Amino acid sequence: MTTPKLDKQGLSQVWSKAVENFASKKELTDTVSQAVSGVYKFKGCLNFAELPTEGMKAGDTYNVKDEFETTEKFVDGAGKTYPKGTNVAYTGDGWDCLAGIYDFSGFLMKDDLVNITAEEIDAICVMPTTE
Repeated sequence: MTTPKLDKQGLSQVWSKAVENFASKKELTDTVSQAVSGVYKFKGCLNFAELPTEGMKAGDTYNVKDEFETTEKFVDGAGKTYPKGTNVAYTGDGWDCLAGIYDFSGFLMKDDLVNITAEEIDAICVMPTTE
C-alpha cells in the first residue's frame, strides 16, 4: 500500500478511504469530532480573577498571567500556589494546573561542587566501632 501525498489530492484520497469505513460522511465527521473533543483548546491569556466560572467545556485551556492560589474549583483542591505563566485546563469536573514553573534555585549546581580531601571524607564517614 502506498501512502498518499499530503497535498489536496492526497488528502482527498485519505478522506475517501476513511468514508468507506463508515456508514456516512456524518458518521465519520462525528467520530472525528468526538475523538478530538478531549484535546486542549487554547482560549487565551488572562488574570486568575478572570478565569471563567461558567460555560466552560472540557479542554478549555488558559495561560494565567499572575501568581494564584487554587480554589475548591480545582481538581487538586484549594490552597496550592502557582506562579504566573501557569496553564490551566478545564477537565469537565474542575480546573487542572497543567504545569507551573519550578524553582530550582535551592539545588546545588555542578559548578558549585568542590573537591574534598580524604581527611574530610573520613570526618564525614565515621564508621562505628564494634567492641
